[in-house]
Amino acid sequence: MRKLISVLTILTFCGTLSAADFVAKRVKGSVEVRQGVSEEWSEVKVGDILSPDNTIMTGKKSSLTIVQGDGEQVIIPELTILDVGDLRTMSQEELLLKLAMADVRAIPAQESGREIAAPNTTVIHGRNPSASEDRAVETQKAFREMEVKGTKVLYNYGFYSTCILRAKEMLRFYPELKSRFEFRTMIANALERNNLRGEALNEYFTLSAEKLPYWQKRKVEGNIRRLKKQ
Repeated sequence: MRKLISVLTILTFCGTLSAADFVAKRVKGSVEVRQGVSEEWSEVKVGDILSPDNTIMTGKKSSLTIVQGDGEQVIIPELTILDVGDLRTMSQEELLLKLAMADVRAIPAQESGREIAAPNTTVIHGRNPSASEDRAVETQKAFREMEVKGTKVLYNYGFYSTCILRAKEMLRFYPELKSRFEFRTMIANALERNNLRGEALNEYFTLSAEKLPYWQKRKVEGNIRRLKKQ
């Protein structure tokens, strides 16, 4: 009976959703949501409407299944941070424009020597202000990995454009990701799937300049040769 009520509730909400909204269909374990840049997190419950300005965070051994008004379903796995607004598609022209704008925004910060900021990247501050600096660094690393998993969710569900934008943003905010083979190849693959062969080739060229193990460098070089032949 409870399952039937939950399903009926979701169906009722779906009738009033905007095209970009999702509804929480299944919640397992600890799943939290925040709105905009607020640092207040609240528990997600079945039937909750999740809008584009919401950020989802799943805990260990937790997951969230959300469904859009058109029936599209997305499963967010454990230890993942994901912006609901990234669950959307965009045209190639819009993607190229946003990539160009991001490059322009990054130039002044690089020239002035200031720290590069990523205003749309999720930043979560430690809840214990007395925590040691080492622990704060480890906490930030954990959140970084949760954001990385968020980009993988975008890729796996075919949201290639927002996957690229989010991942590129993270590269500016987390420079240590520049040599992360799986992360960088995901970006290149997403660019290819958007028919941006030249941009994918540039991604591989940039990755080839990093210090990579021999087998990874061979794979990168193989992809460069493949793309050059196309």
